[in-house]
Amino acid sequence: MQVFLIRNLKRALLATFFAFTIFAPASAFAAARTLYGYAWSSTVGWIHFDGATYGVQFDDTTGLVGGGPPTATTAYAWNPYVGYLSFNQSDMGNSCGTTGAMPCRVTYDPVLREFSGYAGFLLGFAPGSTFNGEVSFKGPTYSVTLNTATNELEGWAWGGDVVGWISMNCANQGCGTS
Repeated sequence: MQVFLIRNLKRALLATFFAFTIFAPASAFAAARTLYGYAWSSTVGWIHFDGATYGVQFDDTTGLVGGGPPTATTAYAWNPYVGYLSFNQSDMGNSCGTTGAMPCRVTYDPVLREFSGYAGFLLGFAPGSTFNGEVSFKGPTYSVTLNTATNELEGWAWGGDVVGWISMNCANQGCGTS
């Protein structure tokens, strides 16, 4: 009888542990969505959003954009030519854009399903760099949106003279194929 109770107690404790482990959110975001796949720039090529040690998530309710995978505390994408694309305001300072009035962070509007603000390639923020590094997710003639029917990003971001236009979806005309 005692062995039976101990086994059942062990099973109950393990079941409780696994129930909380499996259903606990993998990030600090309540409704986290992870960006998977690639974006395309005709000048620097593919920008990878989900690697083993880097990634980007956004919260579908609060609009926060931040780190992923679950072990990452910061948010980065990767390109082999210009390095890490940071979504962390701490990497880039407090003012971005042509007027310097925009905060250096990307946010997500859950109502409009639209991203806005700035991310930046860290290479552009290195001392002595002539490369600006900023990537704008919304401007007067372009934007990056989430298509809720396909769960894919659509539209374009602008990476300045070095990176140029960044296609968020190969349905966009001019997306690379290599």
